[in-house]
Amino acid sequence: FIMPVNRHMLRAHGLEAPSTWEQMWDLGPTLKESGIHTLTMPAGLNLDTAYRFLALYYRAGGRLFNEDWSSSAFNGPAGVGTLTFLIKMRDAGFFPEASTAYRSDENEAHWSTEKAALAIEGPWWQSVAADHFGFDVTKLQLAQVPRPEKLFEDHESRTLIDVVMVAITGYTKAPDAAWEVVKALTVEDPVWHRPDPSMGGMSTHKVAYLPGVESDYLDLPVLAAAGQDGLGWPGHPAITEIQRHLADAVNMALTGTMEPQQALD
Repeated sequence: FIMPVNRHMLRAHGLEAPSTWEQMWDLGPTLKESGIHTLTMPAGLNLDTAYRFLALYYRAGGRLFNEDWSSSAFNGPAGVGTLTFLIKMRDAGFFPEASTAYRSDENEAHWSTEKAALAIEGPWWQSVAADHFGFDVTKLQLAQVPRPEKLFEDHESRTLIDVVMVAITGYTKAPDAAWEVVKALTVEDPVWHRPDPSMGGMSTHKVAYLPGVESDYLDLPVLAAAGQDGLGWPGHPAITEIQRHLADAVNMALTGTMEPQQALD
């Protein structure tokens, strides 16, 4: 997950994309004077909310489970700290109060119509903003999701990867194949990273299937076969259940129904 940045908006206000939560907070007063929210993300009772919360939470040093996956860990200091930060942003007017009713669509509209400078989104963001809302992608910058200067727990700050991160942890019957695809798409070969303003998903997806494109690391038939074998939503019903619990917690905290610790517990 990444942070879409309206760089045109930030430059117009003499600001730069933040790399920490503290820097993100510091953008707030200047943008608020122009009626612009610093950050927007869904906070409704839906799975879109869970994804965005987890992206912030992992950057804060949080982990979803304990070491042996026998119990949840998201109600620890990192979870409480992440929710508390979002509430602080909302109370200061830097984060939309209406976010508690947002799904992905409402959030996309809020950012793409230039009512917010930053968002937290998956790798399909560019085509959504451009194709659905006519957003001028020359204004778009993609940045790493910010992290707090001091982490809340004794874990490294990590970037949340999409469904693939679950598929390669053991639920897939072909974890080695899944990992080969992940490496090919995101690590090994620079061809996958070339920006494509007209992409229909990740730039890697579109460029990978253009005529004549070859990878020195893994050719396309091998990539496609490994992807078919190794990737996909894992057959584990608890995944969606956990996401729903996270979305409930975020929504209850931001609506004021419960305190962050109560909601996560």
